[in-house]
Amino acid sequence: MEEDIRHQWRNARFVRNDAPLREVLRGRCTTALGRLGRRYRCFVTLGLLMLIFMPLNLSRLEIIDTGYIIGFELIFLVCVIVDMCLWYKIRGIDCLTMSVREVLRRSQACRKLHLRSVFVLLPCAMVFVGMLMVQLPYYAQLGAAVGGCVGLIVGVRQLLRFLADYREVAATPVDDEDEEA
Repeated sequence: MEEDIRHQWRNARFVRNDAPLREVLRGRCTTALGRLGRRYRCFVTLGLLMLIFMPLNLSRLEIIDTGYIIGFELIFLVCVIVDMCLWYKIRGIDCLTMSVREVLRRSQACRKLHLRSVFVLLPCAMVFVGMLMVQLPYYAQLGAAVGGCVGLIVGVRQLLRFLADYREVAATPVDDEDEEA
């Protein structure tokens, strides 16, 4: 019996498992940093689309002042700039050449910037939507309220996904070699 176990152990060392390697080469294996980068790129694209199409839609309503349109444009412009900055910072993290401590430091700096931008821009957007709703007729107020609730739910869900990816990056153990460096 002991000899069988030794024989199986020796043979197991030579069995090649290429499945993980094939997944990486096909691009199916994603990391938390890869998901963060892809999500920021999507938000940049959505923000740019909003910058283009929102003024066209809002300008069709004659009851909305151009000041509100400019205010919303500024909010979305700042969102796009912050998301683009975060996208480039996340994309610049190279796990192969950087130490684990540097990867963690940079990802936590991105997380802080993300949360600060949410806590600053969300109240600004809510004030603009509230001021806009005062000018709208009742049916439009209802539509804006429902859209705002749905947007808030989707936004919180996306924020939780971002934070889960940041937590996954932060869960990386730091080696003793990295602590000395």
